[in-house]
Amino acid sequence: MSVHCCLQARPKRILIKLAQLVAVFVAGILPCLLPTAGYAQNAVSEMRIDPNFGVPAPPMHAYYDPQNTLYAEVILTAVGLMAVAFALRDAIRNKTMLPIVVVSSGVFCVFPEVFIDVLGGCLWPTSPGHVVFRILGRDMTWFPVAAWFAFGGLLICICYSMISRGVKTKWLWVAFAVAGFMDIIFEEIMLNVHGLYVYFGHQPLVLLTRFPWWWLPTNTGGLFLAAALAYRYRKLLTGWKVLMVYPLTPFAYMAVHGFVGMPADTVINGDYPWIVTQAGGIATTLLCLIATAITIHLVLGRNPFNLEGGPEQ
Repeated sequence: MSVHCCLQARPKRILIKLAQLVAVFVAGILPCLLPTAGYAQNAVSEMRIDPNFGVPAPPMHAYYDPQNTLYAEVILTAVGLMAVAFALRDAIRNKTMLPIVVVSSGVFCVFPEVFIDVLGGCLWPTSPGHVVFRILGRDMTWFPVAAWFAFGGLLICICYSMISRGVKTKWLWVAFAVAGFMDIIFEEIMLNVHGLYVYFGHQPLVLLTRFPWWWLPTNTGGLFLAAALAYRYRKLLTGWKVLMVYPLTPFAYMAVHGFVGMPADTVINGDYPWIVTQAGGIATTLLCLIATAITIHLVLGRNPFNLEGGPEQ
C-alpha cells in the first residue's frame, strides 16, 4: 500500500478507535437504564412558570439517584481516561504534552455549562453532601464533572486529532459530524437513566426521546473552536504555557454559545407557537455551522467549502 493510501486511511482508523470508546460507555451504562418516573423533560404540561420572571422555572423537584449517578461517574471517568490515553500516544509520538492537555481540558467546560444551563434549560439534580461547587445558585455534583471529562475529552479529541494530522477539509467536517453523533449517543442514554439530569422549558428539536438536538452543534462547535485554537498556537504553547489551554477551552466553548445561542435560548424561555420554537432551534443550528465554517477559515486558514483542500502552508 502506498504512503498516500496510508495517510488517507488513517483518519478512518482514528475515528473507529474513538468510536470504540463510546461503545465502552454505551455497554457500561445501558444496564443502569430504568423506567423514567418523575419529571417529564419535554412535556410542556408539567412545566412551571416562575411568577416573578415569567420564564420556565427549573424543576428543583427532579429526582437525584445516588446509585445511578455513582455508576455513571465511574463509567464516564473510565471513558475520559481512555481518551487521555489515546492522546498520550500522540504526545509521545510528537514529543509534546499538548494533545494530553487539550483532551483533558474538556473537563473545565463544566464551568460554562452552568451559564448555558440557566439560559438553555438544563438542570443537574443534587443532594446534600454531593455538591462540589455553586455558580449562579446552581449546585453541581461530581457527575457533571465526570460527564465533561468523558464527553468533552472525547469530542475535543476527535476534532484535535483530525486537525493536527493535516487531513483534507472534508475530514474536518466529518470529525464535526462524528462528534455531534457521539453527543446524541451520550445524551440520549444519560437522559434515560433515572436521576441524572433533565432538560426543561420549551426545548426545540427533541427528535428522538429527550435530547434537544440544538445542543448538538453548540457543544461540538465550541469544542471544535477550542481544538482549532490549540492547534493554531501550538508553537507558542510549549513548556508551562501549554497550561493556557485549560482556560482556553471553556472560554472558547462559551464564546460559541454566545455567538449562536440567542434564538434557542429565546424560545426555550418563552411561550411561542410550536413552529416558532422549532425555528429557534434550527436558527441556532445554522449559526453553529456558520461558526464552524468561520473557525475553519479564520483560525485554520482554510476555505471551509473546498472539501479537498489541505492545511495552510
